Amino acid sequence: MHKLVVMADDDAEDCMLAEFALNQTLPGALFCSVEDGEELMAWLAQRAGKAPLPDLIVLDLNMPRVDGRQALVRIKSDPVYKHIPIVVLTTSGEKQDLEASVKAGAEKFFTKPVLIEEWKEIMKSLAPLVSGVPLPP
Repeated sequence: MHKLVVMADDDAEDCMLAEFALNQTLPGALFCSVEDGEELMAWLAQRAGKAPLPDLIVLDLNMPRVDGRQALVRIKSDPVYKHIPIVVLTTSGEKQDLEASVKAGAEKFFTKPVLIEEWKEIMKSLAPLVSGVPLPP
């Protein structure tokens, strides 16, 4: 069974880079993206009890409507979703964003990279969170 990674980010180019890097480093994983935390919460609610929930959520912090901070707190406080690992991938390098994200339940925090090789390294490092997807040699 394929593992599912969903990314909430309003930057379409970042979603494209993340999907490319994921496909290069974790073959067999499926990728889906939504534009913000509100769309993520609706997407999760639509799947709950009907379709598999994601094996990993990648969240940007700075999005319109419901931002990543709010979505992280909502997901981790909901018993249906709180088991889903969440990684923050954002442009922010602020220490308070890192600390608040970890305190709210994020497993990892990354500042968005510039180079595709850096994107690949981040996606490769997420393999243990996406159980069952082996690292390529």
